[in-house]
Amino acid sequence: MNAIVWQDVRTAGAVAAIERAGGGPTVREKTGLPPATYFSATKIQWVIQNVDAAREAVAAGRACCGTIDSWLVWNLTGGPKGGRHITDVTNASRTMLMDLRTLSWDDELLAMFAVPAEPSPRSARLLGPSVTSASKARVRAALPWLPSWATSTRP
Repeated sequence: MNAIVWQDVRTAGAVAAIERAGGGPTVREKTGLPPATYFSATKIQWVIQNVDAAREAVAAGRACCGTIDSWLVWNLTGGPKGGRHITDVTNASRTMLMDLRTLSWDDELLAMFAVPAEPSPRSARLLGPSVTSASKARVRAALPWLPSWATSTRP
């Protein structure tokens, strides 16, 4: 199986800066990931630093940052009309911002990448018992090709 990913070389300088400042071992220890342009932390950092509208939205508390799963869940649960801004821990763990030991956004990593915690999604186990049957039905209706096991009502 192949995947299309977004490895943004505009963030290479940020990755090099983390390594030069001695942050590489901390990133590896907490996340299990090497500092790299492949993961979300430096991309979010770059957008906040280089896109005026994004920086203003973050400052005003109107921004949401996340991965594709958080965007899908937000839209499938109402979007701007009360959508849930959450992510699965399996995706959150690939951002370089989550401590694998606590399964929480890590303050030290957030500070290292200059990413505020507020726009980050709440992490959860999305397809487990915490998701309501109504949400699962909405997902099945929006994505009829999704295998039934992905929205099973069993824990």
